[in-house]
Order: sequence, then C-alpha cells, then structure tokens
Amino acid sequence: MSTSSQRARAAQAAAAAAAGAYPEAGAVVNPGGDRARRLAAAEAAAAQAAQAAREAAAAAQEAAATAAALRAEVDREPRVYGRRSPDPRRGSPSRSPERHRRAQSPSPARHRGRGGRRGSPVVQTVYKDGGAGTPWPMLTKSNYHEWSTLMRLKMQARQLWDAVEYGDLPYHDDRRALEAIISGVPQEMQVSLADKLTAKDAWDSIAAARIGVDRVRRATLQRLRKEWENLSFHPGEHIEDFALRLATLKQQMILHGERNMDEERAVEKLLRATPRKYM
Repeated sequence: MSTSSQRARAAQAAAAAAAGAYPEAGAVVNPGGDRARRLAAAEAAAAQAAQAAREAAAAAQEAAATAAALRAEVDREPRVYGRRSPDPRRGSPSRSPERHRRAQSPSPARHRGRGGRRGSPVVQTVYKDGGAGTPWPMLTKSNYHEWSTLMRLKMQARQLWDAVEYGDLPYHDDRRALEAIISGVPQEMQVSLADKLTAKDAWDSIAAARIGVDRVRRATLQRLRKEWENLSFHPGEHIEDFALRLATLKQQMILHGERNMDEERAVEKLLRATPRKYM
C-alpha cells in the first residue's frame, strides 16, 4: 500500500470520527454507543497513521541508502579535470585555439644534413689559434721580464709554449710558435728571428740579447739575491704593494737562473717582513 493511500484512509477515518462527535440535528443520540464508536475510529486512525509513519521512515532510509550507493559509484569512476561534458544542444565542443595550441619547442630547428635526414651528425674541424689576430705584447729595451711573462701565458693558452720549453713539437706547431714570438718583437728584430730553425732558438736569442751573457746574468742574480735579503716594507706601504714587489723580485730571480725559489720560500719571506700591525 502506498503512502498517499494510507494518508487518505487516515484522513477519512479522522473525518468519520469527527462526524460521530457532532451528529446531525434530529438524530437519536446514544451516548454509550457513540463513545465506543468514536474511540474505535480514533484508535484505527491512530494505528493507520503510525503505520504510515513507519512506512515513510523505511522509504526514507531506503532512499538514503540508494543515494549513498550512487555516490560511491560516482567516486570510484575516473575523473577528467578541465573538461566539460558535451552539451547535446550545442553539438561537439570546439577547442579554444589559445588553450589547445601546440607548444613550440624552445630548441632551435635542426638543419637538414645531406640527404634530408633530420638530426644527422655534422663534422666540425677545430683549428688552433695561431695568434694572427692576437694583440701580442711588444718587447722594448726595458720590459723583457714583463714581456716574457705575458708571452709565456698567451702561448700556454694557445698550446704553443711547449715549442719554446722543449723544442720538440711538430714542424707546423713550431712555426706557429715562432710566428707568435715574431709578432711581439720590434720590426728590426723580426728578420733575424725568422731565420732561426726553431721557436726555442728564437726565444733563447731574445733572452741572450736582453739578459746578457752568463757572466752578466750571474752578477745580476747576485744583486737580486741581496735585494731579496734586504727586502722590507717602505714607510706607509700597504701589504698588497709589498706583496707585488716581492712577487716581481721573485720572478726576476727565477728568470736570471735562481733554482731554489718556490712559493714556500716567498711566503716565509712575506711573513718575516710583514709588520706586527698587519698580523
């Protein structure tokens, strides 16, 4: 029995009970029988109302259980975020050109090699810098120490110094080293140096011309050693300036043939000569 029909019968029973409570005019009233009939009608209406309430509660529980089961099924289904369900009235949804535009690769486009194959290897030939456009330092009559230091550094950076230090490089590498040396000397010296057999010979020729013979070099070395022993701070001299003078003197001693000069000896000299206020 449906809930609506039960409610209808309960309403009819209540109406009948009310009609018994108020009889029409002219009817014979039996007080005892009327009370019993009204009581029975009221009890029947109450029973039907209680039964309808119980059925309504059961229906509500069943509906809640069904809703919970449907919710569980929906939660178990995979979700697709960022998409709308298609509207049948509008047809298939159109994609926005800005949102669905294909992202461009940040890497530059590859050039097609021979045969049109994308990404084919490209053979590259690496040439060593011979120093043709390098601003080489220029040798003068008084800057041989600074000139030789800078030339050695630049030639080492271009893998040319081994030709001067060892003299056993291949002919082509030796010619490039000789070209670098000639680029850093005055014009009046270039022709004579170009006739040298190796770059080492050209370098030794410059050193002999600027440093002098062995006797003069040994005398110069003795003077530099004495200057090294007497090296001290000038009044008001900063420690950076003193360290620069010490390093310059050290390089000059090595250049003139000092064999017992190393970084440890230079640091010891710096610590002994530094005043207490800098310690």
